Amino acid sequence: MEFAEYRRHDATALAALVREREVSALELLEIALARAMAVQSALQPLSLLEEGFGRAEIARGLPTGPFTGVPFLLKDLFAFLPGT
Repeated sequence: MEFAEYRRHDATALAALVREREVSALELLEIALARAMAVQSALQPLSLLEEGFGRAEIARGLPTGPFTGVPFLLKDLFAFLPGT
């Protein structure tokens, strides 16, 4: 799957592709990471990127749920620096 196809799907559709084994969770993660890195230098949207964490979780085995295998970002809701 290329990013152009990935972006046409919402999380529910991506999860269905993983369940149906049309794409793997690792493949989706790699697409998401590649896109994140492509925009990072220009926009700086990510303060921390733990690339290895997602790969390790997939290798360990993902829990079953409605969004199994769909990569996502977490927004930090706390401040590291005064005034942020």
